[in-house]
Amino acid sequence: AAFKKAGITLVSTEFFDPGQPDYRPVLTRLKRANPETILAVILASDGAPFMRQYRELGLTQRIYSRGSLASAEFLHQVRDNPKIGDGVVEAGYWVTGLDPDWDKKWTERYKVPPRIHGSLAAITLKWAVVPAIEIALKKQGHADRQTIRAALKEVDVKDSPLGPIKFDDHHQAWINMILLEMRDGQLRILEKLPTSPALLN
Repeated sequence: AAFKKAGITLVSTEFFDPGQPDYRPVLTRLKRANPETILAVILASDGAPFMRQYRELGLTQRIYSRGSLASAEFLHQVRDNPKIGDGVVEAGYWVTGLDPDWDKKWTERYKVPPRIHGSLAAITLKWAVVPAIEIALKKQGHADRQTIRAALKEVDVKDSPLGPIKFDDHHQAWINMILLEMRDGQLRILEKLPTSPALLN
């Protein structure tokens, strides 16, 4: 419905099994459909072979992604040819480099560079889950599904690497989203955007 409202026509919808080595059948169908752009929901582990084969087959459409295609993890997997992802624009919540101080602390603690999913999980745990558990323990003396869910209403983090974190009546936190682009084999932050259900209306 949102695509239709925006005047976007879907010419093809394709699926693949995560972890497969050959994306050529999907890419061939996409090439035949000849869309103006491609919206891909794909992780870095699948994105590396996907993008290699995308380039091999000569596809040139712009790719908009949601997952971890535009990530340090992806660039690590294609380090022999990092420009293979050039032009991909992705909407995400975290990327290495967004908060250099946090990246440094992570690297010092774990001795490895932060990954998109590992980092996001750690941030979420520290800035949203832990405060909810603390509130549940303080108010109820124990933490279970019900007390944590009730405590989410009181979580009000003013400043985190993801921006402010406050949960609504549906237990959804509307954190900042970032638009990233891969250019010259590197990640570039295009824009940091606040999210809100009002944007969907």
